[in-house]
Amino acid sequence: MRKTLTAILTLTFILALALPAFAETQKATFVLGQQSYTVDGVTKQMDAKAFAENGRTYVPVRYLGYALGMSDKDITWNQQTQTATLNWPHYTKFVELTLGNKRMYVCDGPKDWHTTMDVAPLARDGRIYLPARFVAEAFDYYVGWDPTTRTVTVSKEPLSEPVGGGMIPGSITPVPDGGGWTNTTQPWNDLDDIPWVN
Repeated sequence: MRKTLTAILTLTFILALALPAFAETQKATFVLGQQSYTVDGVTKQMDAKAFAENGRTYVPVRYLGYALGMSDKDITWNQQTQTATLNWPHYTKFVELTLGNKRMYVCDGPKDWHTTMDVAPLARDGRIYLPARFVAEAFDYYVGWDPTTRTVTVSKEPLSEPVGGGMIPGSITPVPDGGGWTNTTQPWNDLDDIPWVN
């Protein structure tokens, strides 16, 4: 009996070490024009740069997913439908965005809804760029913009000074639209010219 118990405990310990632990990102930053970003203080490289266009900031979908704690298997692109999907690791929440379409679909377990963004995902130089603010807020992150350093911050905790910060996480107000849910609330914004990340 003692050998069986020891074997079970040993196997459990080995499996616990072998399985990757999901570490939720606490804070990530992207700076316009740079091919690097930080996640919890660690600098990481991108093969594309964040940029601003039409008053909004755009970041490649893959690196936005990485910044939120996702891995390659959690980020998919469907070439046929032109849809990017980001799956929250170890949860039933996912977000779908379609190239050129301002509607974002959010599924959170038994609840799902659509929200209308003020920008659409776009393609540039072989990369898909997403609206980081909307995606991050769908995954319950706060988003802020520092115009001095041209830095977008995505944080699990409220930002000390939300200069142009987004809505409070979870504050998307779904309204029935006959075919799902639509967010009709406008994001809080005290500056009209804030570039947001895609």
